[in-house]
Amino acid sequence: MRFMDRLNLFIRSLSIQASWNFPRMQGLGFFFSLLPWLRKAAGSGFREACYRHLGYFNTNPYMSPYILGVVARLEEEGKGEESVRARNNLMGPLGAMGDGFYWATLLPVVILVSLAFSFFIAVLAPVFFLIVYNCVHLRNRWAYLERGYRNAHEPLKGAAGLNGQKLSKILEHLAAPAMGLILGMVAFGTQTPGTAMLLFGLAFCLFRRQWKMPAVFAILVIVAVLLGLLGLEMSIPWSG
Repeated sequence: MRFMDRLNLFIRSLSIQASWNFPRMQGLGFFFSLLPWLRKAAGSGFREACYRHLGYFNTNPYMSPYILGVVARLEEEGKGEESVRARNNLMGPLGAMGDGFYWATLLPVVILVSLAFSFFIAVLAPVFFLIVYNCVHLRNRWAYLERGYRNAHEPLKGAAGLNGQKLSKILEHLAAPAMGLILGMVAFGTQTPGTAMLLFGLAFCLFRRQWKMPAVFAILVIVAVLLGLLGLEMSIPWSG
């Protein structure tokens, strides 16, 4: 697969839900994404390949490039029926994996961090959200396509760990401080970010019983003191 072929598949996969319908869900979008590659790879079997991939398809849209990569490789090798089986076997597990990471972890965490960011520069908070969220999922979708193409013969093995545990842990750690800052601002009515962070730090250490990790608390105290000395003030953008 050349770079332009991969780019074409990637761009088309962004609209995989544009023709969503009840009988086939994302089926037409999947076929639309794959169509140029089928025309190139299937040769005289192009018509039959089209019929094969006009059926039902439904998964997390961000995970679909991985399946596209697998199917593209198998169709290139003339393994049409195997490509259909791979597509049907992958869409369920990858759908669950994608929902758990993107909908239940990435999206809420980035929203929380953006809300916390809005206390400082409210106008830039939506821009921050769009940049961070789209950079993560677009980068992953591009990587999924190549990974699926390379692991077409062992697709389930290649799909393991697509959404890394390290990134999930980082996101989970970001959620707590962001929520603490928001709660500190709203619940305590403080206009000082240092105070809000310090209050959250105390609650966090008590809740998680992390007193055995003095470095965590020390960093929170230092950050709170520095913000206090700088005299930064925040306001709640949506409070009117």
